[in-house]
Amino acid sequence: VAAWRAAFSELAPELRHRASAPKTDWNIDLHGTEMEPDGSVLFNFEYQATVKLSRCGAREWILPERSHHTISPAAAGGVWIAGRAVLNAPDDPAYHPMTNPLRDSGWIEDDELLHVSAKGEVLARKSVFRMMMENGLEPLLTANGLQLRRGVLADNEILHLNHIEELSPELAPAFPMFEAGDLLLSVHDFNLVMVVDPDKWKVKWHSVGPWVRQHSARFLPDGTIAVFNNNAYTYALDPAGRDPAEGLSFSDVRAVDPGTGAEHVVYGDRAGEDLASVERGFIQPTVSGGLMITETAGGRAFEIDRDRRVVWEYINRHDDARVLEITSAELYPAGYFTVTAWSCP
Repeated sequence: VAAWRAAFSELAPELRHRASAPKTDWNIDLHGTEMEPDGSVLFNFEYQATVKLSRCGAREWILPERSHHTISPAAAGGVWIAGRAVLNAPDDPAYHPMTNPLRDSGWIEDDELLHVSAKGEVLARKSVFRMMMENGLEPLLTANGLQLRRGVLADNEILHLNHIEELSPELAPAFPMFEAGDLLLSVHDFNLVMVVDPDKWKVKWHSVGPWVRQHSARFLPDGTIAVFNNNAYTYALDPAGRDPAEGLSFSDVRAVDPGTGAEHVVYGDRAGEDLASVERGFIQPTVSGGLMITETAGGRAFEIDRDRRVVWEYINRHDDARVLEITSAELYPAGYFTVTAWSCP
């Protein structure tokens, strides 16, 4: 129906000077997308920028905020995006608990919550680290010690924000603890999911686990919060397909009731429901009561109904032996779009 060419060299030429810029158009991921009713599309060049393209592929704006992972709509207009600040002041008192003399360089990478307007302007920003410190979560921030990542000391990244979702007015009645407009956040490195008030930046609820290195936290219509539970400590499997630290890891989709703490597996714990993605992964509740699931490392996107039956699946095949990753897949109802003709000159 529609496709957009997303070459970094063509869409972000003013960012080629960055030391972290990709050497070629194939050395960067697209991670985080959102379509607009007029057929335009927003997406993140991972850790480089957010770009908005028109229905026919013309660049409307670029936001060079080192954005990553997630773009989701804001009821007040615009979108929420995960950004990343690179700080060159490790002696900043606010960051003292996270400084480490073993770091091989002085900078600190801090993830931010960005409210971005429809024109690509940053309306509000908040450091996730500072917000957690202000809410008394310093013990949690310092609990990991040496973080497990590729078997070596963690890099200069303080934490790893990988999803933002705003609680919609339609779903708010299912969550009496929260209010419409509250934000659901997933913080990968601490196995942490939390709900915050973006007006006062107050943490209303948080849970460490039962998931491990989760992605894509979502509000479900039944009043639970679900995540894609990667269930793996490292970013790569060994040649035999096992997590080097923990043996064979299976992923699942797991949900928790924020009021009672009761948790259950939504998908992935029955015969024929095998999932395995050591990183990334994406879920989306559907209007029929099912789920869209993106198994990133498996190069697979599929929809299940409320009885866990697979409605359809797409496998992003490279050849008979290999697949290509899919960072996310989403369903949009036909009535969402105002555009009627998808053809372009």
